[in-house]
Amino acid sequence: MARGYKQPAETLEWIAPSGGVLAGVPVIIGTPGTLAFPLGNAAVGEPFRTPTAGSYVMTKEPGLAITNGDTLYWDNTNKRITKTASTNVVAGIAGKSEIAGSSTVQVVFNVR
Repeated sequence: MARGYKQPAETLEWIAPSGGVLAGVPVIIGTPGTLAFPLGNAAVGEPFRTPTAGSYVMTKEPGLAITNGDTLYWDNTNKRITKTASTNVVAGIAGKSEIAGSSTVQVVFNVR
């Protein structure tokens, strides 16, 4: 075992930011930002846990076609997935392709 081992990496513990967190509702942690998926509710300043890897079905930008493996970003303003990097936070990769007419996409993530 490596020196300084802290905890298993299936979940990580964070402190809830301003506004707190709700289970399953994406939250951006830190700057430039890590997208995390709380496993439970927590008020501001309270600890909460998130998985380090997995997949979620998330709302995506309307009219956006996605190919399996595309890098996807979280648009925190509109609370949806996009392929536009600009000021958005990396969410993960597409777990499967989606046509432009679909409203959701499977996002596979891995907290780094």
